[in-house]
Amino acid sequence: MTENERKFVIIEDDLGWQGTLKRFITRNGYMVVGSVSTLRDALEIIPRFGEMGVTDVTVDGNLDEYRRGSDGTEIIKQLEAVSPEIRIIKIAGENFYDDTHPFVDKSDRNVAALLLEAISRMD
Repeated sequence: MTENERKFVIIEDDLGWQGTLKRFITRNGYMVVGSVSTLRDALEIIPRFGEMGVTDVTVDGNLDEYRRGSDGTEIIKQLEAVSPEIRIIKIAGENFYDDTHPFVDKSDRNVAALLLEAISRMD
């Protein structure tokens, strides 16, 4: 798969971060075909990933500050059930780590390099 064939959806509640991720992903030769900022919207768009041609998703671990990471876990479970072939990159300001998907820490000053490394590893 070439870079131009990879299509991302961004699941991120912070609109500033959402814009930053969009710019970074598109500047590196990939397409962003959608973005959502709530758990509800994420769960509604996931079944449409096939028709949208989605290949990759960035998932924020905390769409609701009171749930502390359960949003991202719920989204990933839904993604794995509906579209197990989609590549997932977890992005959060706090630990949302496991061994099954790449994790990028938003608070790291090298976040751009970490995101690019995570994308590259999934080629």
